[in-house]
Amino acid sequence: MEFDDIVRLINRVALEQKGRPLKDVECLVFKGAWENQTYSAMAEQAGGYSEDYLKKDVGPKLWHLLSDLVDTNRQGIKVTKRNIQNVLQNWASQDGFGLETALPTLAAVVFNEPPVVADARPQPQRAVRESPPVDLSDFCGRATELTTLTQYIVADRSRLILLWGLPGVGKTALAAQVASQLRPSVDLCGYLELPDGATDTAVLTALTDWLAPAASSPPPPSASIDWILPQLEQQRALLVLDRLEALFKPHELAGTYRPETEAIRQLLLQWATGHHRSCILALSREKPFDLSFWLAGRVREHQLKDLTLEDSKSFLQQHGVKPTSDEDWVALVERYGGHPLLLQSLSMTLKDVYQGQIKPFLAQPRLTIPDPVSRSLRQVFRRLSDGEQSLLYWLALAHEPVSLSSLSNTMQPYPGADVVQSLLARSLCLVRSGGISSDEEDPTRLDLPATVRSLVNAELVEMLLNEILTQRLDWFKRLPLITMTAREVVQAQQRNALLQPLVAQLRQQFPGEAELSQHGQQLHQALRQSSLGQPGYGAGNFLHLCQNLDIGVSGFDFSDLAIWQADLRQVSLQGANFTQSRFRNTVFATALGRSPVAAFSPNNEFMVTGDHEGRLLLWELSLGRLVQVLDDGQAQAIHTLAFSPDADTLAVGTDTGQIWLWPMGGSLQADALFDHQAPVRALAFSPDGTWLASGDESGSIYLWELASGICQTRWTDHQAAIHSLAFDPTSQRLVSSSEDQKTCLWDVAQGTLVTCFQARSTASVRTAGFLSDPNDPQRPPMAFAAGYDEHCLTIWDIEAGRPCWILPTDVQALPAMALSPNGQYLVCSRQDFSVAVWDIPSRKACYTLPSLTSPVWMLAFSPDSRQLITGSDYALRLWNAQTGFGLRSFLSQAHPVGCLAFTADGHKLLTGHTDTHLRLWPISTGSSGASSPQTLTGHNGAIHTVAVSQDGQWLPAPPPIKPLAYGAAPLRAVSEFYRPPLPYWPSVPIASG
Repeated sequence: MEFDDIVRLINRVALEQKGRPLKDVECLVFKGAWENQTYSAMAEQAGGYSEDYLKKDVGPKLWHLLSDLVDTNRQGIKVTKRNIQNVLQNWASQDGFGLETALPTLAAVVFNEPPVVADARPQPQRAVRESPPVDLSDFCGRATELTTLTQYIVADRSRLILLWGLPGVGKTALAAQVASQLRPSVDLCGYLELPDGATDTAVLTALTDWLAPAASSPPPPSASIDWILPQLEQQRALLVLDRLEALFKPHELAGTYRPETEAIRQLLLQWATGHHRSCILALSREKPFDLSFWLAGRVREHQLKDLTLEDSKSFLQQHGVKPTSDEDWVALVERYGGHPLLLQSLSMTLKDVYQGQIKPFLAQPRLTIPDPVSRSLRQVFRRLSDGEQSLLYWLALAHEPVSLSSLSNTMQPYPGADVVQSLLARSLCLVRSGGISSDEEDPTRLDLPATVRSLVNAELVEMLLNEILTQRLDWFKRLPLITMTAREVVQAQQRNALLQPLVAQLRQQFPGEAELSQHGQQLHQALRQSSLGQPGYGAGNFLHLCQNLDIGVSGFDFSDLAIWQADLRQVSLQGANFTQSRFRNTVFATALGRSPVAAFSPNNEFMVTGDHEGRLLLWELSLGRLVQVLDDGQAQAIHTLAFSPDADTLAVGTDTGQIWLWPMGGSLQADALFDHQAPVRALAFSPDGTWLASGDESGSIYLWELASGICQTRWTDHQAAIHSLAFDPTSQRLVSSSEDQKTCLWDVAQGTLVTCFQARSTASVRTAGFLSDPNDPQRPPMAFAAGYDEHCLTIWDIEAGRPCWILPTDVQALPAMALSPNGQYLVCSRQDFSVAVWDIPSRKACYTLPSLTSPVWMLAFSPDSRQLITGSDYALRLWNAQTGFGLRSFLSQAHPVGCLAFTADGHKLLTGHTDTHLRLWPISTGSSGASSPQTLTGHNGAIHTVAVSQDGQWLPAPPPIKPLAYGAAPLRAVSEFYRPPLPYWPSVPIASG
């Protein structure tokens, strides 16, 4: 008996006794042992499993499983690697097992490894049954689909209907229900399930036996098609043809026929296009590639999708799940979908573990995919071509709908539209219209069902881990672990789904720091050997792993490597070699200092940032990419920014009172306006581009005519710093607000004060402007002031002099406040570093952004009110204003180095920082990998000087810190000196696009 026969037999018995066939890795070891291979040879053929894993884990478990299968009478039979052939041959021959119904050998570990091909001997004859072997007593839902299919068969007289969808979605049950309802109206009703490796002879023979009259004999196979077609004219037959995918080749695009099924293909084509009264209801997991040639006249297709929300509720309640709130039902179906097999498996877990309650089950953070569902979907995965695998991986990593243009720009290489169509034809992905950033020129966006994404990510973790352990890097170089150009919420999902599980597995494999560092060095060498001068994501992925495993990159050589999609904002690059490295979509520590400010361009494509150190940077918002550094050589602190309506000019208010006017789109130097005698705190352009208003720290407001650069008017009614200025849409009125709690409304043309609102002493006014009514766009905008008063958020009508919007809330102080230009949202920062967003028309809280670890001093909306920017020292964060999702972060090394000192041997560096911490950096040149610094805490102020005692025991610092003892290793101060604070570490303030 050959190996293929034995493995089919083992799979059948394993399924009967254990409820599952052999796993892929078990098949791998089974075949290797049968062929007398060593574990080393098996691991080499697998290309993803270590010898140690196969020998110590998979092998012993497999021999135990096989012993249980063959020793049903408990006679002490043991299967081992040495006796496997003798024991299994004797067992099969003595028990007389038939092999005609045994399962085929499963595919190997990786998707693209071909399965064991079924033997070419004639297949056993499959009789056509009267109906599908399905119990319809618990059939639930599908009323719309039943109506549609019945309409196709009865009213439309369709000759062929393709019902396709994922395994377990309920195709056979639905077809059985249709057949049950229509059986009285047809002459002949039958069901034929195609076996794996179905051939022309077996299928045609079964069909002729079914159609042959009782008194006649079926024709020979060579004449079957010519005989079958006339029979369809003489009687009205309904045939349910299940598992049509058995006719298609694995590892090819969907619906590619196997060579030995050409006659069946011709029969289906002639059945679809001929003139007769019969109908085939074909069930398949994928669409035939030539379906488009059939879809004419009386041929239909229908993709069977998940159950609706109401059908899912009925299905689960029918299986013992208790009724619950509508919110819980919606949450369950949003997370898991309405896949019937999945819901049936989940119902068992809900009943047995959670007593039928949905809410505690939903409290579990991770998606639970039952084994029957994962097995059936993995069978589909293993049929994919290499291009389909690559596309499926990319869609799983994206965690949101992805446009075709984005895929073609990022995938290396992009597999093409035919692969996209093939993946759609397998129901593994779906098309969604629009998205987070909808592109009208490319409306097609691909997405994955939650279940498929979860399983693909699990496969990716296992596959990437094996590549890292064996240092045979393939997908590790082809896929980015983190997509730095994606939204921040997507990056967080990628870390949770892929990077963190990989890190956890690697820490289990290498629990010691030295062992982990050594493997990191080996992985780095393997990466250089396979990727030098080549494009790819391997080096970026390696940097992500180093960062999360606390492996320093000092001494590593990244020269001539592609550094794609890497996050280097929090990585110390000192001592690493990046000569001739090719950066792409890599994010470095940005040059953001204290008190950053930001302004959006009118078209929302760009953002300009400035800070207390005088850095002025232009960013492309869609990618978070630094486009230009605006620099005139004068490092003046920047307090406010404003774009002109045509986006041609950027106004910059500085600490010296100068206003710079930067031309955007040219290389010219900025012009300057000089009249202010105090730092400029607020700027605003009039909507018609005629005026620029500026307010300074003394309370003075200047009105500039842009064409001439001349100050036309100066107002001095305010007695404290101006913090906000805004023109109305007509450019005829200006509103100003100051730290003196006054808000003034000005007539621009006349240069006169219209009205002045003085808040009471208990109030604090934080912003002012013109508020449009979202419910009445025709109403003129109202001049307003916004702030807080006695623990209430308040908006005052300036001209009426009274509050028009009051909301009690637990605020004590509001560092910053802003109102969206469309009048929809009010946003304020809080003393706990969080940011609250309120909906003005409904007077309700929308959401609260999480605590941002430091006070938020700046808030601003984009001109279209769709994005919100928050500013803290050394950090800016961009958010979706409607949902509160984080879109992008602009981070600097937040705590500058104030001083440093080397050890005598040069192997350690001690640095003092403005965040009150000391950091001890190991910089030994004896190793290519260095650890992260040790942080010493205890001081409560910025550290500007540091020294090490002669005996290496003490690190003196100014009061109130006590001397900090550091180990017993001899440390001696070599140098001690004061330096002005360095802005960041490392000192390359760029973001590569």
